[in-house]
Amino acid sequence: MFVIVCGDSYCSADMSANRQHFSQILTDSYGFKVVNYAQPGCSQIAISFQIKKAIEQRPNVIIYNRTFPDRVEVPIKSKSKFYNRLDDFLYHDAAMENFSNMYNKDSSMASIPLTNLDVLDKTHVDNDTITALQMYTTNLFNWHLKFEIDAWIFDYWSNRIQNNNIVGISLAPETEIGTTLYEFTKNNRDYPTVYHTDSATQQKVADMINKRINRELINNNVFDKS
Repeated sequence: MFVIVCGDSYCSADMSANRQHFSQILTDSYGFKVVNYAQPGCSQIAISFQIKKAIEQRPNVIIYNRTFPDRVEVPIKSKSKFYNRLDDFLYHDAAMENFSNMYNKDSSMASIPLTNLDVLDKTHVDNDTITALQMYTTNLFNWHLKFEIDAWIFDYWSNRIQNNNIVGISLAPETEIGTTLYEFTKNNRDYPTVYHTDSATQQKVADMINKRINRELINNNVFDKS
């Protein structure tokens, strides 16, 4: 069973966390082949490029989530060419499980929260770019409008997954599985893991995903290629 995970920090596997993330549990406990493209702090546009690449890999299942509206794409100085591919996005956190596979020194775009501009050092963006982002945040950014736009993007890629005969498992907050993640975060703010939850919650999410995949197998919606 070939599974690809796309999303932000909730879907990101941290190498320092003793393989407690649901994507790692799906491999270690259930024997799935799992590739993880997720990255903390990335925008819905970046997640879209993750999903685009995932569809090209023809997995059985794509697990994905919807991120928060305060995420933007930032051009990296001296890297002006954008080729419309996931490789164009900088994977900047070396602690992530997928970093060694996804890091590209020639990436031309970063994807970050407006509240965390310091994640990019001066080798990536200059002071003028930081100033422009701060002005955009203060004078132009509208949370509710951006939320609506991101929802349209999310729905588009959900349909693309389905139209390519791939089982899509959404971890958006309104879904049963997503609720498990986001309710924990709501009750335990600033929990000290990259993916914001504890090991028990990750195990529960992995179990729910496994049950969902098995249900899809029974209904002949997914065929095990492994």
